Amino acid sequence: SWDWLFVIDEDVFVLTHNLETVLKKKNPADPKIYAYGGCVSKCRPFPKKDKNTRGLCGGGGYAISKENLYKVVDEPESYKKEFMSATDADKYCDVVVGCLAERHGIEIANLPGLYPWKQKPADFEQALHSKKPLPLSFHYTSPDEMLAFRTKVSSLEQSASAGKSQQQIEADKRFEELLNTNCPSAKFYGGYKNGAGGKLPDGDGGKMVCDPASLKETAESDSGCLVYSIGSDGEFSFERAIHIELSEKCRLA
Repeated sequence: SWDWLFVIDEDVFVLTHNLETVLKKKNPADPKIYAYGGCVSKCRPFPKKDKNTRGLCGGGGYAISKENLYKVVDEPESYKKEFMSATDADKYCDVVVGCLAERHGIEIANLPGLYPWKQKPADFEQALHSKKPLPLSFHYTSPDEMLAFRTKVSSLEQSASAGKSQQQIEADKRFEELLNTNCPSAKFYGGYKNGAGGKLPDGDGGKMVCDPASLKETAESDSGCLVYSIGSDGEFSFERAIHIELSEKCRLA
């Protein structure tokens, strides 16, 4: 049973308790998708008269209720075709999600507390301690930063631990167990290097792969390996690295 879908990339640190608190105050029946607004593309250009736009920026994540999700994706195959035929689907998949939501009568609404851009240390500390808005997510977070951020959050929560529900305490325990479940090995593949990404930080576009040795063994077997790439905006360094560095039997789609 679930009420909301929150979509993120793997390099987004989410304060799940804060997110749950905020979404509980939203009406799932309201025809809205919640995100950081302002991103545009050919499918969502600036309005001619008013350049203030709520085009969906998905870097910090976006939330849509089950009820509204079913309005947009009433038939998965049909939605997939609609998505892939949309202008800029191969470049700005998050903006396109917003475009299609609007086509189906869903408004893009701002959700304060999402941070889709890399924060300077001082700005991060200020955002993390904010009470209004509550911090919900931080994009461009490395695996090491994930652990460091979690430690900071745990420290902030200790003073309020007596007021936690049993459900939240159990969720924290499961998270700690997950953190302590280490990969036998891990390697980072792809990503921008030496400023090639412009305003995007080095490493953006790359991915951390857990246990690449086992993946290579599987790829070299009859099982093979298939990498799907969606919304990469022409940045295929991860896919290329997997094919060249891990196994040439990893096919790209």
